[in-house]
Amino acid sequence: MSRAVLGGRACVLVLFVAVLSSTEQIGQCQRLTGIYVDNGMGQTVAHRVSSRRETRDIARDILDMLRLPAVPARAARFRNDSIESSGPASRYIQDVYRYTLNQDGAGLRFENAQVLKDSDVVVSYAAATTSNRADKEDILLQFDLSETPKEIESVIGARLRLHLGTREGNSVASVHAWMNLKNATSQQKQRQKRRIRLVDSVEVSDAVEGWIELDATEALRYWLSRGDKAASLRLSVAVAEGRSGKLLEEPFLVGYFKSGSRLQQAGVAAAVARRWKRSSGELWPYSRKAVYSKKPSSGQCLLHTLYVRFRELEFDRMIVAPDGYDAQFCAGECHFPLSDHHNATNHAIIQTLVHFLQPGRVPQACCVPTQLDPMTVIYSRDGRNHVLKRYHNMIIRGCGCH
Repeated sequence: MSRAVLGGRACVLVLFVAVLSSTEQIGQCQRLTGIYVDNGMGQTVAHRVSSRRETRDIARDILDMLRLPAVPARAARFRNDSIESSGPASRYIQDVYRYTLNQDGAGLRFENAQVLKDSDVVVSYAAATTSNRADKEDILLQFDLSETPKEIESVIGARLRLHLGTREGNSVASVHAWMNLKNATSQQKQRQKRRIRLVDSVEVSDAVEGWIELDATEALRYWLSRGDKAASLRLSVAVAEGRSGKLLEEPFLVGYFKSGSRLQQAGVAAAVARRWKRSSGELWPYSRKAVYSKKPSSGQCLLHTLYVRFRELEFDRMIVAPDGYDAQFCAGECHFPLSDHHNATNHAIIQTLVHFLQPGRVPQACCVPTQLDPMTVIYSRDGRNHVLKRYHNMIIRGCGCH
C-alpha cells in the first residue's frame, strides 16, 4: 500500500478517533453525540465529545472533507417525508438517489442511466420563475445556478424536464427551448448584444401526456463557463389548435457533472492535528489506545461498527439523505496460521508465516478493508435546488488480512 493512500486513511482515522475519544460535562450530565462505535465487546455504544466547540469543529472538518458547504444557520430540519411532499425537482433527485442505491430492486429504470453512470454529482435546479399566461405561447424559465459545487470539472449532460398535458382539448404539437447569448463589445461601451440560439426542440404526439425532456447540455456548459449565477430559457410551445400549452408541474433543469471526487484532506489534517495537540490531556481525556483497549475476545481481524448520525451534528438542516454515515472500521490481529474467514491474500499468508518465524525482521500482516461501497448524499441549502454527490470507497463491507 502506498504512503499516499496510507496518509489519506490516517487523516480520516485521526479525525474519527478524535470524535470517538472524548467526553463533555454539562452540570452533572454527559452529552451524547451521533457517533456510535463498537466497544470491543460486540456492542454498539454512543460516544461523547468534549464541548460544543469541539462538536462544531468536528462537524466542519467532516463537511470540509466531503466538500460540502456550511449548514445554513436558520434552515429547518428535513423530515423523512419532506422531500416526497415537495416539488418535482426534489422528488426527481430522490428517484436518482434510490436508483444509485438500487433500493427498489434490480428492475428500477432510469432514463438517463448512462449519463448518471459517468457522473458523480447531480444537481436539480428548480425553475425560480415561470411565465405561462394563457394568452402567451412563450414561457420564461429562470434558474439559480449559484448552488453548483465549485469542484465541478466537466458537464456530462443536462436535461430540461417539462410536464405537459392535454387540458381543455389542447394537443401540444412541439416545444422549442431558446437561450440568449450575451456578448459585450468595447465599441458599444460594454453594452450587451443579445443573440438567440435554439437549445433543443421536441415533437409531441397528441397521445403523449406527462414528463418530456429537452437536451440542455450545451446551454449549461455555456452558462457555467461564463461563471453565470443565474440563467434563463424561453420556451415556445406550439399547439395543434393555436392555443397555449400549459405546464402542469413546475419545470426544472437537471445537471450531471464529473468532479474531482477525492476527499479534501490537507487543510483538514492540519486543523485536526493542531486541535489534537492543543487539547491533549485536557479536552481529550481518553488516549487513542483506550479506544481499542478492549478487543474482541477472539482478537481476530473483524468488521466493527462506526456510525455518524447526521442529526446530532445538525447536518439534517441541509443533508436530506441519508440519515447518517455507516462507515464501519476494521480491527484485530492477523496471527499465523490464517484461516479462510480472514480473507487473506496469498502475500499476507506468506508474510504472516515469515513474521512467525522472524518477528523482528518482517511485520505482521494488517487488518484492512477488502470490500468498500460508495456513499451517496443529497443536500439542499434552500429547499429548492438539490445536489446529489457520490463518494467512492466510503463504506466498509468486509475486512481481511493484507
